[in-house]
Amino acid sequence: MLPNLSGIFDMNMLFLSDDKYFHTWCSDLFIHYWNSADEAKGVERIVKVVE
Repeated sequence: MLPNLSGIFDMNMLFLSDDKYFHTWCSDLFIHYWNSADEAKGVERIVKVVE
């Protein structure tokens, strides 16, 4: 999933590929967002909604 112009991940589109370069790009994108993420706040509220 990729973010839209507002920076919110667009759950309407998912890219799949067997291409190793695409996989590397996806991995790099994930690591970028993982490393720039803040600590989650209000997770208890989100977990209750999902359960």
